[in-house]
Amino acid sequence: MLGGILIKIGILILYTFCLFFLPNNQNNYYEIYFNRLETKYNNQDIIGVIEVENTNISEVIVKGEDNEYYLTHDLKNNYDIYGTVFMDYRNDLNDKKKLFFGHNIELGEAPFKQLEKYLEKDFFYDNNDIYLVTKKGKKIYEVFSVMIVDESSNHMSLVYDNWNEYLHYLQNNSIYYKEVELNNDNIIILQTCNFKPRNTYILVIAKETE
Repeated sequence: MLGGILIKIGILILYTFCLFFLPNNQNNYYEIYFNRLETKYNNQDIIGVIEVENTNISEVIVKGEDNEYYLTHDLKNNYDIYGTVFMDYRNDLNDKKKLFFGHNIELGEAPFKQLEKYLEKDFFYDNNDIYLVTKKGKKIYEVFSVMIVDESSNHMSLVYDNWNEYLHYLQNNSIYYKEVELNNDNIIILQTCNFKPRNTYILVIAKETE
């Protein structure tokens, strides 16, 4: 048991070092980190780690063969009602738009519960950064929009005729948005359930900055 704890601490230290101190060209360190994660969880679906500024969101992310399996399974492939944060199975890490999903619950904690903080105006404007770390390196994304959508929204689409027009659609249909320059940017969208109103989703949208 002590050995497992030490391994976990070692992985955490290596992740923190990669996130904050390594330039993007030091890919060997990122590969070592993710190789250790894959060994720890015996899971080849692991593709990255996502961390959201000033929240408790610091999650290993996976990509499955569909968008159903990891809704009810953990990183070790055990049944878990809280699931695992995952990227849309249609996505590739090089895509201009990447979708990430995580559970929320009304009472208690869940992987993406604290995305609800972005529904608070002060929090939205005071907190910008989302970090995405993969074997290829680290990316920093700046939050510029938060939306509430329902099933009728086209937010799940990955292909658009006019990309810049779509970016401005996201900005213009937000609850809150930041006046940032949008020009052919890569984006990520973090999605979780919303309960006010029910049967809707919170989308936190951020553009790649570096």
